[in-house]
Amino acid sequence: NRPMVTALLCILVLLMGFHFDQMRRNVVGVKTPYLVTTDNPKRVVVPLPDSDFDPTEAAVSWKVLTSLGHQVIFATPEGKKSDGCDPIVLEGVLGGLVLKIHPEPLQFYKEMIESPEYKNPIAYEAISPADFDGLLLPGGHAKGMNSMLRSSVLLRKTADFFLSKKPVGAICHGMLALSRAKIPGTNQSILHGRKVTALPYYLELQAYLITHYLSSLPADTYQLSTTWPNFVEDEIMEAVGETGKYSSGPVDVLAPILVGTTTYSTHTFVIEDENLITARFWGDTYSFAQQFAKKLSGRK
Repeated sequence: NRPMVTALLCILVLLMGFHFDQMRRNVVGVKTPYLVTTDNPKRVVVPLPDSDFDPTEAAVSWKVLTSLGHQVIFATPEGKKSDGCDPIVLEGVLGGLVLKIHPEPLQFYKEMIESPEYKNPIAYEAISPADFDGLLLPGGHAKGMNSMLRSSVLLRKTADFFLSKKPVGAICHGMLALSRAKIPGTNQSILHGRKVTALPYYLELQAYLITHYLSSLPADTYQLSTTWPNFVEDEIMEAVGETGKYSSGPVDVLAPILVGTTTYSTHTFVIEDENLITARFWGDTYSFAQQFAKKLSGRK
């Protein structure tokens, strides 16, 4: 059975990566200073769904930006506090060996959900480019993300923000908000002609095989109803068109284990194209958030 063999090989590679990651963390550590605090704080709006967002992508981005002195304002469909992240990611699968949030991002998540800005979000309708300096779109794979990725209001606001030329960042499934946002008066994605990255096919397939064949999770755990049976990569490639360029980055099956930290970025991948910063998945979040912060501050 080819899918089973593929899944077993993925597990073997992930276990090897887990071992090397622990060795690296013992040397590098994660309790290191962030970038220098800014003397020109900005206001960044971060849309969240009603539930099921990725905790690393949201919380690390929040921590990096607020640690630098920037103000983060969360937004939800109706302006009500989000019910929280995808609970599966908090526990992981296969006894927590894979798909589990790392300790430092988990601590950031706990801090974030107790923050005033998380408890008091604005509604998507209240998002205006005139009121903010940047837009950051975290992702998440579970079905609750559809309240964000299928919101006609958010897609319209995203297009307005993108066309304002202010910094826009998107990571993982957050890229789908950009691909589905249209240039006003056309059926063309605002990503048309741009250089981007997003969740690669091989990483999405890897997660699907693990959850489908080697855990007790439902078969559609990694299937957003708005993309399946296509993959995120398929939709993004269609959105950028022939004049754009999609890059999945280096093929690296250890990427879900050898994730980035404040000081470690060897296995991370981020693309900057004018006002747009994009990244593949939660393992890129530290590098993604730091790159977005530099763009926000007008630094290269």
